[in-house]
Amino acid sequence: MDEMYFHFTIGPVQGFVAQARRTRDFWAGSFLLSWLAGVAMNAVLKQCSGNKTGIVFPRPSKELLDWWKGRKSDGPRQGTIPNRFLARVDGEAFNPQTVVDSVILAWRGLAAAVWDADLEGKPGICSEQRVIWNRQINGFWEISWALTKTKSQGDARALDQRKNWRTRYPTPEPGVSCMVIDGFQELSGESKPGANVTNFWEQQRKRLPTDLREGECLCAIAFVKRRFVRCFHGLKIDMPGNWTLTGWRGLTTNVPSNTFMAATPWLARVVRAAADEPARSAEGKQLSDFYGTAKALADHGERATKIKRIEEAVGEAQRAYPAHKEEIARLVQLDGSVFFDNLLDNGRLFQKHTEEHAAIVREKLKKLKEIAGGGPVPFYAVLAMDGDSLGAKMSKEENQEGIASALNEFTQAVAEKLVTEHHGFLIYAGGDDVLAVFAAEDALAGAVAIREEYRRCFKKQAEPEVRKSTISAAVHYVDIQRPLTRVLGETHDLLEKVAKDQTGRDSLAVRLTRPGGVSFEWSMPWEIALTPEKDDQGRPVERCLEVERLAGTLRPDMHPASDGGRDNEEGGRFSHGFFYKIRNHIALLNGGNGAVLGEKEAKAILATDYLNSGVHAPGRSLTFDDAVAAIGPLFQQCRRITRDPVSGEIATLAKDELGEVTDDAAMLVRFLATTVYGGE
Repeated sequence: MDEMYFHFTIGPVQGFVAQARRTRDFWAGSFLLSWLAGVAMNAVLKQCSGNKTGIVFPRPSKELLDWWKGRKSDGPRQGTIPNRFLARVDGEAFNPQTVVDSVILAWRGLAAAVWDADLEGKPGICSEQRVIWNRQINGFWEISWALTKTKSQGDARALDQRKNWRTRYPTPEPGVSCMVIDGFQELSGESKPGANVTNFWEQQRKRLPTDLREGECLCAIAFVKRRFVRCFHGLKIDMPGNWTLTGWRGLTTNVPSNTFMAATPWLARVVRAAADEPARSAEGKQLSDFYGTAKALADHGERATKIKRIEEAVGEAQRAYPAHKEEIARLVQLDGSVFFDNLLDNGRLFQKHTEEHAAIVREKLKKLKEIAGGGPVPFYAVLAMDGDSLGAKMSKEENQEGIASALNEFTQAVAEKLVTEHHGFLIYAGGDDVLAVFAAEDALAGAVAIREEYRRCFKKQAEPEVRKSTISAAVHYVDIQRPLTRVLGETHDLLEKVAKDQTGRDSLAVRLTRPGGVSFEWSMPWEIALTPEKDDQGRPVERCLEVERLAGTLRPDMHPASDGGRDNEEGGRFSHGFFYKIRNHIALLNGGNGAVLGEKEAKAILATDYLNSGVHAPGRSLTFDDAVAAIGPLFQQCRRITRDPVSGEIATLAKDELGEVTDDAAMLVRFLATTVYGGE
């Protein structure tokens, strides 16, 4: 056997996944890209024989790849296969073009199924749409491969070099642009926006109301992303190499919207109120009244959405209040936009909208807010995570088995339990990459849990370099009205440019983006950002972020990460006004106006502000030393701390050297306490 190594990649990733108008678009792009990579892997394995050939990295289980060959019925909902992989093949017998042909055939077969089900012979569809469809479907994917004699780091770069050798340059498309994917013409074929475009898409929307919103104009690629789920289970394509590619059941069109994810903690509190015995009749009636009014405005777009806290709350309420069992179940299926005052006037979000009816729903919503003690938080969070420098470690053959084993275990844990247990929705988990959506209050805890699992999986491996593997994370808090077309790209920039490049990897970066722009951006190496692994007596403790613990000192009753009771006894609670004083002093702390301060002087200034902010514990006054100790943990999170890019060690300061100080950690703590855990 002439042993060789086959390097494969398919893209464009950003152009297919990141451009989205809904969380469902994110999920669909990630799933389909992973599915096509699985097609490529199966096409490789069909040409492999013996234990010396096969997929080297990443290495999905045989059971997972069996879904592509129809050996099971209900398959995975999330993509778990990266768009790039490495295989060991017999150079004499292996044909790379067969792999490429298999991927193209699979994509065109899926697109054909969508066309036949949704567009062929339908009103408004003629040969012009077919021309646009074929041009876009047939010319979209960029597939690159390389064959090398070894899998050394130098040979691994052959694929990157091949990707730079471009053989296809997409030509600019005419007409009106797709609203989801830049540079592609929407399917009406009209040369300019106007009534003809509107009428064409109104015809399609009447047939496909749940998948096309008013005003949306899609190209063929975006249309497939929206509609492929409807026909995926019946897919059956004869592939090169004498095997049959099939779809599977289990996929659903109901991916939680960003508004629904944002509302889930509040919605669970409202639903649980119906299970409260003393108030059962009153609260149950409020739920029933709201649902009876809102269902005429909003569709049941979250019908198959499964978020852990919602399912638990519904179960409790239904058992306690069976008279309203149906209303409770249907309430949590409503489009998430119906739970936000500022969205109720947006007629484009609802199927049957009138100003008068929206006003009635708003009044009913006011009653639910009284039940929950406030309204839903108008922010959700996108979590992106990526392993650090894993490619360099993979270039060493002695590391490859351990890395592949650790990543398989890690991917399975993320896909099967970690995101779900933290009440999130997983968009993608493949190799060392994770992308998920959370309610604002769950994202940080989810990131910590995933990071701890990553470390656990790698620490079990034999090679010392593999055991030290780390992962970086970005948590992006986003206003529910921010266009999703921007969010994923911004989140990946936060991960790559801030957590990895600026802070030095093995780090967490957090950003809040309001309608007016970025409010704060904070980043910190994990070991500084997290609370200690053991308490004062040396006992292991559950890890949480220090900023979450500090947020609990503002609202100790609102979040489990809080140890506010202890802090209250010691006079450690922060007041809201204190955070604004930190912002006012930042220029001084960083040497503005000619002042040069050390750490001791900086803490003294903040401790004085702290004492003057009215936080004295009942029955006694704090001393200055008490104040210095109280502000110490927050001060640490406000410092700009990075790693050395070569050694990976935390950059240290000379004794009493201040370094750069920002107010970003303070603003994060305040945001968590007053908005996320405290409600708007």
